[in-house]
Amino acid sequence: MTSMSLRSRLFMLILPPLLLLSIVLGFWRFEVAQRTSETLFDRSLLAAALAISRDVAISGGDALSPSTRDFVSDAGGGELFYHVTGPGGIYITGYAYPPVSGGRAGEDRLDYTMSEYRGEPVRVLRMRESTTIGNLTGDTIVTVWQRDS
Repeated sequence: MTSMSLRSRLFMLILPPLLLLSIVLGFWRFEVAQRTSETLFDRSLLAAALAISRDVAISGGDALSPSTRDFVSDAGGGELFYHVTGPGGIYITGYAYPPVSGGRAGEDRLDYTMSEYRGEPVRVLRMRESTTIGNLTGDTIVTVWQRDS
């Protein structure tokens, strides 16, 4: 019976822990990248919501300016949808029916959720802020959503 060389034994001793460590680190790195991607996705939704909110406040509820429309259409990750209601829940602009989600923009100023829109999963941001449009003062809710694919 021939015994394994010292080099072979060391190789067999070191290889399994290194393989296990590389698998664990690979999974960890994947999770960190996924969280970073979700954070950037949420920030792009927030930037779009802020731009829409600013534009609605400046225009008094009229259509979005060309620069805001360009910003919204150029948002990374695909088509971006929005819906704005003014004080008293009055529809102002955007798509007629935003996705329904379990959470509402109650006391929270920002509410990120996952929902479904036209049979597709979407990431939704509801942003609530106090606004004055014309002679009405109250909460404006800007809902922005984008496909999660």
